[in-house]
Amino acid sequence: MSPSVESQTLNGQAQLSQTKSLNGNGNAPTNEKNQVKIATDAEDLKDRLFVERSEKAFASRSISLINLPPNSLFLKITLATPSTKAYTSVQTGPDSHIELNSDIVFINHSCQPSLVFDMDKMEVRF
Repeated sequence: MSPSVESQTLNGQAQLSQTKSLNGNGNAPTNEKNQVKIATDAEDLKDRLFVERSEKAFASRSISLINLPPNSLFLKITLATPSTKAYTSVQTGPDSHIELNSDIVFINHSCQPSLVFDMDKMEVRF
């Protein structure tokens, strides 16, 4: 499998996978009403994921710091910009791509993803 973060598309949704949870008991941050805080890629990433950087080519990765139930919102994508197909791009349609412009670029992809990039809603979900 290529080390690209370009996604596979299934039913209009880019499919990417999440790496293991760093602290198997991590909970999503909540607001004063005990509601799960909506995170964006522009902020709050330190509460959601840790980037383990490597000097080796294609060896950096992100590690989830929280556990969420299936279909839960991991974060909203707000910093993306239109792009051409590249190693760091995510496919959003048959002929369109975006650059994520944040540390979510380090989220791994696989044939059996545990994170879904919903490009219609610009969201990343478990």
